[in-house]
Amino acid sequence: MKNLMQENDPLKRAALFAALLEQLSPENAKDAFLALKESSTTGRRGGRGGGGRDGNDDEMRMLLNKWGRVDGEGVIKELTALQEAREAEGGDNARGGRGGGGRGGGGRGGASGEGGATDFMSAISGWATVDADAAAEYINGVEDGRRSDMFTAGLIRGVM
Repeated sequence: MKNLMQENDPLKRAALFAALLEQLSPENAKDAFLALKESSTTGRRGGRGGGGRDGNDDEMRMLLNKWGRVDGEGVIKELTALQEAREAEGGDNARGGRGGGGRGGGGRGGASGEGGATDFMSAISGWATVDADAAAEYINGVEDGRRSDMFTAGLIRGVM
């Protein structure tokens, strides 16, 4: 992960990232996620290009999708805990976040790494790719209608 974060050559970085995804497991996924999130918030890779606000959005979506494939329920629990912690601290804006999540909501921002809608959708999509029934069963237990709808969108994407 350290080599990935320091790599500026886009081809070498892509190869390192692909190798990281191949090695992702329930035991190391959270650490990889937090390291990628940290690299995006420190601005070291900011403005790299590639369509994301900070250049890491595509990588974050892919990492969360893979995490969903290796530990679907675990990734949702971790993202939920991070979102709740952020909300307890006063929302994205209180921590210099990207402002997409808003207070008390499910987040509409990009792959902020702290519970944005894209994060959950990417993780659920990965989970649904390997076990749609388990992902659907989990979603059926979600009482918050807005969150359930967001999860369902990820489910559909994963099944497709």
